[in-house]
Amino acid sequence: MKELTEDIKINHEIIAFLAGEANEAEQNRIQKWIDTSDENKAYFFRIKEIWSNNLSVDEFYSFQADKGWKRFIENTRLTDNNENKVAKTGKLSLVNYIIRIAAVFVIGVVLWKSGIFDAEKISFNTELAKEEIILPDNSKIFLNNYSKIDFHPKIDKKKARIVHFSGEAFFDIAPNPEKPFIIYTNHVKVEVKGTSFNIRSYPGEAVEVTVKTGIVEVTELLPNQHRNTYLLKKEERIKLDQVSDSLVVETNNNPNYLSWKTESYVFDSVRIEQVIESLQKGYDTTIILNNPDFNDCMLVAKYDSLSLNQIFWILQLTHNISVSSSNDTIFVDGNGCN
Repeated sequence: MKELTEDIKINHEIIAFLAGEANEAEQNRIQKWIDTSDENKAYFFRIKEIWSNNLSVDEFYSFQADKGWKRFIENTRLTDNNENKVAKTGKLSLVNYIIRIAAVFVIGVVLWKSGIFDAEKISFNTELAKEEIILPDNSKIFLNNYSKIDFHPKIDKKKARIVHFSGEAFFDIAPNPEKPFIIYTNHVKVEVKGTSFNIRSYPGEAVEVTVKTGIVEVTELLPNQHRNTYLLKKEERIKLDQVSDSLVVETNNNPNYLSWKTESYVFDSVRIEQVIESLQKGYDTTIILNNPDFNDCMLVAKYDSLSLNQIFWILQLTHNISVSSSNDTIFVDGNGCN
């Protein structure tokens, strides 16, 4: 896959596959192509990521006006024969066909610019959408909003499986005692051989690593300091705050550390202050308690797959509070626990 024009055909087939317009034979052919190599698998998931963002009409016309459009048309040879072929199939109008191949072109350009053809790195970025990816070694990574991960397309063929990460994600690593899985994030290195754990490492925040299963080795990478290493076992977590220069290793007593992923919250006689902290992280919003007396109120509740508005509606019924919002901030007021 060295030249963009060489990928146009496979891109077109992948898009038809993702759009649900491929017949059974075409679906089987694409699936066989995906399974042929780890590189093909990584390439497919990268196109799936871009396609899921839905190319807009504005993007299509902006690329149509680009000087590369003429070259693209010449390379794809959109002649009368192509038009007749499309007309006979009855599946797509000529306009839709042109838009489809334009989408192929746009995706090709995005892949080219994002470095997909660079054998050294493949990147996944999320913004306002969570996403699960499966690496070539069958490790599963569930990314939270505003997260990024970089890895080598042949990650399972290296001496060590190395990724670079920022944001928040739940890692379920495929066991391989001979090839440790290493994550480099904000001044921390996390090394495992086969386990599951959550990492929260957003810029400007403390780094948190919480282990669900197995053992995780965490090494500090702070500049000009000794590189301390810590072994975390099941249900333990480490919190490193480089701003306050503090580090805490403790038992994880927060049952909601994965609520951003599971969309389930359990509060068993929990102070409202801790409830608000969990909701802020899970729903990526800011919540302000105007009355500090709320901090000492206790909550016993369980919320499954509810929106933040629904949760606060329930809280208004069960507690003497009022709720208002402005922009991305929620304000809670009232008379405390009376």
